Amino acid sequence: STRHYATEGSSSSRRKYLYYAGGGLLLGPAALYYARSSAGLENKKLPSPGDLKADSDAQNKGKAPNAAFKGGDQGFIDLKLESVEEINHNTKKFRFALPNPDDVSGLHIACTWY
Repeated sequence: STRHYATEGSSSSRRKYLYYAGGGLLLGPAALYYARSSAGLENKKLPSPGDLKADSDAQNKGKAPNAAFKGGDQGFIDLKLESVEEINHNTKKFRFALPNPDDVSGLHIACTWY
């Protein structure tokens, strides 16, 4: 009671995964380019770190900046909504003003990119 087939299975079923992987490698960068261009990120020129440092030094004029978020038992801080920028159909950027114009956030930058 052995079952016999008219034709043997093709080995192309194993190769289809290679085609999927190759297609992913080709379409991945294209999707990334499209996502960045649709948000308009490639047209924006970001300031250099030296420019940011010069602006910061000119504003502070030798005094230590006041941190708005100190942590601990500081509690809740009311912040005024300064602007809302629509990035795409399901993403918005909310920008809040700190309590004083000379304040800095006081939050440390964490990097998740290695």
